[in-house]
Amino acid sequence: MKTLRIYYFKESDSMDIWFDEPTKEYISEEINDHILIKKDKDGNAIGIEVISLSKLAKTPLEVPIKTR
Repeated sequence: MKTLRIYYFKESDSMDIWFDEPTKEYISEEINDHILIKKDKDGNAIGIEVISLSKLAKTPLEVPIKTR
């Protein structure tokens, strides 16, 4: 069973959400000014990083993810 991991970093006002092991991160794809998709070496989305989270706190967070 996989575990969802959520980390908030106060110093950088960012949040990481992991669907798989963070050590599998190979590349990040910038979606917009606030969202990065973390991918493994096969291109599978394994996490999301939200930058400047407090600026987005009052709006819905929509992240497009392609699934296979």
